[in-house]
Amino acid sequence: MLALERHLVQLGERYLPPKTDLRIEVLDLDRAGRPRMNLPTEVRIVTGRADMPCIELQYSLTAEGQPAQTRKERVCDPEYLERLAPGYDSHDPLVYEKRMLDRWFRDRFAKGGKAP
Repeated sequence: MLALERHLVQLGERYLPPKTDLRIEVLDLDRAGRPRMNLPTEVRIVTGRADMPCIELQYSLTAEGQPAQTRKERVCDPEYLERLAPGYDSHDPLVYEKRMLDRWFRDRFAKGGKAP
């Protein structure tokens, strides 16, 4: 969860306009693939079928004196294996979730944000 928190903070720094306050609470995380324990580490087997990443979150956005808007949303990426974007380490255990959050964040909040 700390890695996802850092990732969301970086997205906010990149895309949110000044004087914007965004608070995100992760309510549930269903990572891509299915876990297979391979001691001492967990290995995730991905097939691209019903094992897509999903995250349920609640967020509150306040911008330039506007009242806070609070929303709850479930974000999933059924095409996660087809979105092999450059710039991510394929060995990152959260690569699919981070790419999904990148797309969601840009779609929701990128107005006036800084391009990558």
